[in-house]
Amino acid sequence: KLKNKPENINLHEAVVSLVNLYQIGVQSKSIQLNIRIDANHVVFADHILLKTIIRNLFSNAYKYTPSGGVISFDSSFEPGFIKIGVSDTGMGMSQDILEKILDPDVFFSTLGLNNEVGNGLGLKLCKDFVEKSQGKIWIESTPNKGTVVFFTLPAKNEDSISEDARSLVW
Repeated sequence: KLKNKPENINLHEAVVSLVNLYQIGVQSKSIQLNIRIDANHVVFADHILLKTIIRNLFSNAYKYTPSGGVISFDSSFEPGFIKIGVSDTGMGMSQDILEKILDPDVFFSTLGLNNEVGNGLGLKLCKDFVEKSQGKIWIESTPNKGTVVFFTLPAKNEDSISEDARSLVW
């Protein structure tokens, strides 16, 4: 029943502010964190939905990445959309798991590397929120090498920027 109230959000700032909350855990596992989100990428999305998507994807990457591993956030512009990738050098998933993980009718969960328990809903929630935001989500993974979760969100909506804000943006 969450309402989708999209607004223009600087993607780099959103990712950095959320990931900063996890710095102690990232440091304790000696994980290298790469945030390669273009500072000019602005998405048109609901703030709460975006925050939940980023938090869930980062949490999964953290849960399945061993000490000394790497978690990266990347972005690229595609006509009308921003494509975001959250990658890790974790345990990865088999094709069998990939086919189940986003299926709304199948509940599937695996323990994290430190036996963290999940309920199998995080990625399904991300899928729902991305689609509610007019985007798409997909996963590429290789067992024992890592996973990349890609999703798209609409790019900045010029119509929602006031004249005052527009002069600040340019």
